[in-house]
Amino acid sequence: MNTFLLSLSFALVACDGGEVEIDDTGTEADADADSDTDTDTDADADADSDADSDPITDTLGFDVSGENVDGLTVGVVRLNEDFTPGDTLAAGVVASGRAELTVENPESDGLFVIQEGYDTVGAFYATTLWDDTNSDGEHQEGEAIHGIGDALVIYLEGVEGELAFIVKDGWQGLEDQGEGLPLIYDKAELPIANTIAPITVELAGTATIPKAETQWRMAMMPSSFFESEASLTPIYDEVLGTDWSVTLKDAPPADHEGPDGFLELGIAAPDTDGSGSVSRGDDLSQIMTMCSANGNVVAAAWLTPAASVEEANYYSGAGFRGGWNVIEVFSEEDVRPVAEDQYQNMAFDGSCGFE
Repeated sequence: MNTFLLSLSFALVACDGGEVEIDDTGTEADADADSDTDTDTDADADADSDADSDPITDTLGFDVSGENVDGLTVGVVRLNEDFTPGDTLAAGVVASGRAELTVENPESDGLFVIQEGYDTVGAFYATTLWDDTNSDGEHQEGEAIHGIGDALVIYLEGVEGELAFIVKDGWQGLEDQGEGLPLIYDKAELPIANTIAPITVELAGTATIPKAETQWRMAMMPSSFFESEASLTPIYDEVLGTDWSVTLKDAPPADHEGPDGFLELGIAAPDTDGSGSVSRGDDLSQIMTMCSANGNVVAAAWLTPAASVEEANYYSGAGFRGGWNVIEVFSEEDVRPVAEDQYQNMAFDGSCGFE
């Protein structure tokens, strides 16, 4: 992962800046005068260097968007040179959608050259939004990550040449746009959103119910129901009407986990055995599956809330979140998340099914 370097590379191609000329006039004369004072100043500098200096600090401001963000914690996590996550640099609690963090500028030995041919050095940081349940300012195992910043926080020194048209010395945010110049954020206006936290999912739609004397029912049934003979209780099982809805909030039972994880299928079937639930005693040859507006099978997948920067980055990039995710099966190799504005646009109409 080196989106920052790639972004700067694209930006350099886009810029028309030429070589920067430096005016050396007067420097030779100044050199002689400066040399006379070197003896005195060297002694002072040596004395000063022996004393430990306080670290230089700065303030980063975050605009936090999404629902129920107040009380969550924003953390700035150092990225190693290979972009694996390292230590947390600073953390702060969100209040009224804002978080301000005091950070120490990195030492020179913690900076690395960002691109060959330039003397610019820097350090990169990821930002996370998580539920700091023990309030220690450090992300611990079991504390769910609710968001990860699309923009990297970067610290740079010695910005020169064409790079100076894009970034500057000090702290800032950088978001890769895929093509062209990256998006740059001021250090006081860094964005992060509550995008991968578990939410309550409500699916709704219509049903075309075949004429029959037997009552039809709908259920959210684990995919493992069709792959084993185990007795499994659906997480939802009700009489199917022409208009229907189902709410998914809590985690599924442990015995619902199958080869594909926790995957629940919306199915409708006639209650031919009169058990008052969808079961193997029903005529499952008549089964209908929940379909999207595109005529594809829809399922609900439960994902454990992200517990690391790597997981959070994957969820964010793939369009998933912790908890319930609604997915649409275009093909065996093509499964995509369904947009939330389509959750109320499902159907049991026989237009889709598994082969």
